[in-house]
Amino acid sequence: MGRPAARRFVVIIVLAVAWAASLHRRAALRLQPGHDQGDRSSGPGRKPKVRRRYAGLGLALLSLLGIAAAVYGAFQVTRRPGIPAAAGTARLLEPGSPYNPANRFQFMLVLNEPAETYAEYHIVAGCDTTTRHVLLMLSGDARLARPRYLPSAGVAPTERTATVSQPWFLFPQDVQVFDIPIKAMPCPHGVTPTESGTVTVIGGTIRRSFEVSAGSVHALQLPLVGDERNVDTHIPALGGMWAAPIFLTVSVDAGLLPLHDQVDVARPAMAGTGTLSWTGRSYLIPSATWTDLTSSSRSQFILLVLGAAIGILGTVPVTLALNWARDSRDQS
Repeated sequence: MGRPAARRFVVIIVLAVAWAASLHRRAALRLQPGHDQGDRSSGPGRKPKVRRRYAGLGLALLSLLGIAAAVYGAFQVTRRPGIPAAAGTARLLEPGSPYNPANRFQFMLVLNEPAETYAEYHIVAGCDTTTRHVLLMLSGDARLARPRYLPSAGVAPTERTATVSQPWFLFPQDVQVFDIPIKAMPCPHGVTPTESGTVTVIGGTIRRSFEVSAGSVHALQLPLVGDERNVDTHIPALGGMWAAPIFLTVSVDAGLLPLHDQVDVARPAMAGTGTLSWTGRSYLIPSATWTDLTSSSRSQFILLVLGAAIGILGTVPVTLALNWARDSRDQS
């Protein structure tokens, strides 16, 4: 429930409580002994008392509806987001024949903020890398629409689609494949492949945000970045032998958290305290949940108001039932 909607809901509940309390007070005054005598002596029969009973029944129904609305509002304020579904995979593959296990790569997924629908993949090939091209294979929600390129070799990557199954997927899946040229770069004297290299950036729009939220609680499930299998196998759909790099450093940066947000759970452990960032070897499947403390405080106040409304509205049917029981006893 957003902030404007929550404010309107609280105002409606407060007005309903005030209106119900006013009707309740009027009904109580009418049911006092003096008013009963006046009603009994006015006109034939007891139509005024019958009208009061119908009015009391309507008031009780309105009170029950108000209670149901308050309970629904409390549910909306306190509900938590569901566990996000798997967000797909992003794998980096190099040719398996010839295969140079000394090649070193860095593979990064970058988002400006958790709810962002624009994502970038950064591929860094360390200096002295012998392979001249690699593949970026994306599946599920990790795929990009309207991709943009910042090539390292002066030649833009080529994009195609393929259907791939084993060894990465149990059942055949459609994947998006980018063939990325790698520019040869010798390592300067005294520089290691992890300190220098060529960078290629591929960015685009993802199908949906990796973040879901409900109330003051947010949950983030990012795709698998890297490769957990380290296999070297012939993949006809990709045109030859392909393998995951042995020396692969993986990192994910999903943006900064506001100062009033508190991380509840992060898997694996994050690399920093103020950012949604992770670093690992070979692969990562990052996920996290956090709470907006400002929104949480507002939700607590709304719950207090809704609890008071339920208490006040709950007294109306009980009071009317007691008054009806007293009238029945007096008539008998």
